[in-house]
Amino acid sequence: MTTPPPKKMRINVKNRSIVWKFFKGKIDPSMEYVDCPSCGKRLKYLGTTSGLKNHIENMHGKEIEEIIQKERTVTSSDEKSIEEANRELAKSFATGLIPFRFAENPEFQKFLEKIPDDYVLPNAMKLRALIDETASNYVSKVKKQLEPIGKYTLLSDGYSDRKKDFHFYSAHVSYIDASFKRKITFLALRAVKKGDSASIGEAVCDILNEFGLEFSNCSTLTADAGSPLVSLADRHQIDRIHCSCHVLNLIITDFAKIKEVNKIQMHVQNFARFLSRHKELKSNLKAMSSAKGINVPLPLPIAPTRWGGISILLCQYLAHHESAKNLADFQHLLLKSSEIEQVKELSIILKPIHDAIIRMERDSSFASEIIPTLIFLESITLKSNASLARKLTALVRKRLDACMSNHRLLCTMLCDHRYAYVKKWIEPLEWKDVEDWAETYDQGPPTVINAQRSRVDDENIDAFLNSSLASDSIVQNDIKSEFVRYCALLTTNRPTCSSPLDFWKTQSSNFERLSVIALELLASPASSSVSERTFSRCSDFVRQRKRNRAKLETLNNLLTVSELAKI
Repeated sequence: MTTPPPKKMRINVKNRSIVWKFFKGKIDPSMEYVDCPSCGKRLKYLGTTSGLKNHIENMHGKEIEEIIQKERTVTSSDEKSIEEANRELAKSFATGLIPFRFAENPEFQKFLEKIPDDYVLPNAMKLRALIDETASNYVSKVKKQLEPIGKYTLLSDGYSDRKKDFHFYSAHVSYIDASFKRKITFLALRAVKKGDSASIGEAVCDILNEFGLEFSNCSTLTADAGSPLVSLADRHQIDRIHCSCHVLNLIITDFAKIKEVNKIQMHVQNFARFLSRHKELKSNLKAMSSAKGINVPLPLPIAPTRWGGISILLCQYLAHHESAKNLADFQHLLLKSSEIEQVKELSIILKPIHDAIIRMERDSSFASEIIPTLIFLESITLKSNASLARKLTALVRKRLDACMSNHRLLCTMLCDHRYAYVKKWIEPLEWKDVEDWAETYDQGPPTVINAQRSRVDDENIDAFLNSSLASDSIVQNDIKSEFVRYCALLTTNRPTCSSPLDFWKTQSSNFERLSVIALELLASPASSSVSERTFSRCSDFVRQRKRNRAKLETLNNLLTVSELAKI
């Protein structure tokens, strides 16, 4: 009986790796011949797989089929494993009430990359211990970073639960490092017994001492206008900067108290509350607006603490108003034509203020920008033809006048080459007055240069003609002389760089005393928004007492580790 020829198996190009699996791995390209591991036949190679591929297709089809089948089994098993793992991950998100965006968390992705085969997931107690240990390491690391700094800005804000039965405060410090870059660093959260300035001062002192800082080196406190924080700054005789975002938000909230504005605000808020209670309506409204190319978020209730909340809500309402008109459930909430015109008018005149809030809440902002921002808002509001523009302008002017009385802000503007010695920024004040206030920040003694000349030789023509180049006087390199040279530079050849820190990086050697003052004053950002962001990350966590009973210390360590991940 004749033996049937081996089954021929065609190998796809994309499955060329099967050749290497058949030959138990890749072959050295320099080899001229190789032996078939199955039949022992010597095959010509010379770095190309064509001959090997033809041989195993013609002579070893059954063995190739077994390899391919094994590959399919492994792939199917892997796909099943991935599918099951994803399903369990989704369950953990659901049962743990974890935000979906956590799947994109960089640290979680790094964890998945580094997880070893024999990894055993730690229990809750072990995880808490790891968080505490990592937080302790953060304190040591930051303490070392803060060792060389002198004057710094303290950024703080408080949080109280709705029942006011507990309070805690955050502390960040802002400073300029040796490379003329500003750093804003989270220190800690601390509980306070009461919301008074003494309790807050005690908590802040503990935080500063933990990081090796002294309260006496605090140059200014940037916070909102809460009376305990105002009193805290007063008790320590330090400057205070009213958070610019809070200032701008006060303009909007004061404006919302006007009868006509309040009426429109109530209508829009009623619409938002109604929409938030009806899930199906939200889906329908979103679908109708999306069909029209509108991707603005739906008008839903906004927390009272959200800066510029009414401005945001008005814009969202206008974006979805046309779609809402087509849904029966909204008919009782629709506004009249005249009221819609008022909504449009209000959204237009409030938009510049909301845009200013967005700019001022950046960590890259400077306190020197607060007064110019208010001047811009006053100017642009005056140009508006809106019926309520004059009342809004008056509210802007009220806050501008308050800021103009803050000598710290004016001195910071003097140290910002974009504004210094430009009259329009501080009218009706004079820059000479600001120079006098800025002198109080000059702590070092004047540098004395004895320029006394030797006796001039009256019989030497060269010495006689150049004798006026020398001076018998004693020259003092004091802050006043630096102001004269600084003013001359800016009035004749003002640099065009947009960052005041870049300016002082290049000019510090020319203005040794003034540059020290500038680094102290420019360390202050325009707002304490970094504290607000801290509370937005932890407020939900704190309020859910039934789901977790975490202490404030645990919350502090969680936030500390979160900040550590950014370093």
